[in-house]
Formats: sequence, C-alpha cells, structure tokens
Amino acid sequence: MNDTGRMSVTGKTGDKNPWRVPTLRNLAYTAPYMHTGTVKTLEDAVKVMAKTQLDKDLNDRKVADIAAFLDSLNGEFPVQTMPRLPVTPGGLLDEPWIFLMPPVDGPVVSRPPASLHP
Repeated sequence: MNDTGRMSVTGKTGDKNPWRVPTLRNLAYTAPYMHTGTVKTLEDAVKVMAKTQLDKDLNDRKVADIAAFLDSLNGEFPVQTMPRLPVTPGGLLDEPWIFLMPPVDGPVVSRPPASLHP
C-alpha cells in the first residue's frame, strides 16, 4: 500500500498509517450502507467492500461468515441521559412569533411579516 496516511501531509513518521474508522458496533442497525445508501444489505456491503478495498471476490460462505461476525457485534444501546436546558425566564418562548431584539432604549418587541404569523 502506497498510502502513508497523514504522514504524506505532515512529514512526521509518527503520522504514518493511522486511520480513523467508524465503529462496527450495531452495524446491522445502520442500513442502508455506503454514503449513498445504495447498498441495502450487510452481505452486499461486505461484497462491495471486499471488491473495492481488497480487490477480492468473496464466495457466499465467506460473505456469510463476515456478516455473521458483524452481526455478533450488535448489542444493547447504552443509556444516554440528554442534557436539559434551563427554563427560559419570563415566558419568552410562550409565543414563538415574537422576536426580541437587542435593547436600544430597552427591549424592542417586533412581529415578523404577516406571512409568517401562525
């Protein structure tokens, strides 16, 4: 492989061949695949990647084995507690059509054009 990665830009040997790759965890839940979304199944994605990345044509058994391995990486999603924003004081968001502008001689309240009124 002639691609040395980031080293080709920085010239530092410490940057030779480091690659960022997405996680394979829960890959089965992310179909369709590829940046275009044109590959519908994990098996087809395995075939495409084998051909484009390795110039290999895999038989059905190898494709099934790789897909089974990738399926084995599926699991429960970790619980993620989302942050909650504090309540907006003074009910500023009670009427979404009101816009507050920076104070000039105090707060100025204006309405958008009539076409934007709810």
